[in-house]
Amino acid sequence: MRRTALIFLACQQACFLGGLAVCIALRPEGLGANAGVSYYGNFFDTFPFYALSMLGTALFSLLAARVITVPAYWPLRQGLLAIAFLTAVITLTPYTRSAFVDLSHTLAGIIMFTIQLAISVWALVKLNWSAGALTFVLLETATGIVSVMFVLPAEGYLIQAQIGFQVAFAGLLFFAFKGLLPREGE
Repeated sequence: MRRTALIFLACQQACFLGGLAVCIALRPEGLGANAGVSYYGNFFDTFPFYALSMLGTALFSLLAARVITVPAYWPLRQGLLAIAFLTAVITLTPYTRSAFVDLSHTLAGIIMFTIQLAISVWALVKLNWSAGALTFVLLETATGIVSVMFVLPAEGYLIQAQIGFQVAFAGLLFFAFKGLLPREGE
């Protein structure tokens, strides 16, 4: 179970960061647009890579959740399932289409970040406040605060903060998968 979940986590991050790297290379102005990762879902040339980034993340979150079969870790499983669903919703609701779609997009993002924080606290407690897990939770907290600060202003570092948050969350998942999930055959 552990090895498979870690492979899916690595694939998730490869999709997320790889797709975004192509988007940023195609439209570097997105780094200053202060529209976050979702900025790249609004353009014909970046949408395929944005979709790869986001839907790849959703797919591998779903696959990782499916391998977690130990009942004691169902909060982690259910959280990953919710993240997969919400990531797909965020991808398929471009915030520039209408006020309703923007609201749906924003609410899905808020709910997803809240679930990620809940998983993080749960994992931190389950991992007995290990230094590695605590470090990633503190990084998540810091980048989460920065994200909230830049949601409304016209200029800022929203995309950088969002990417930092997601990378910190992935780091915490690495510790959780490695420290909690049994090895295959156990």
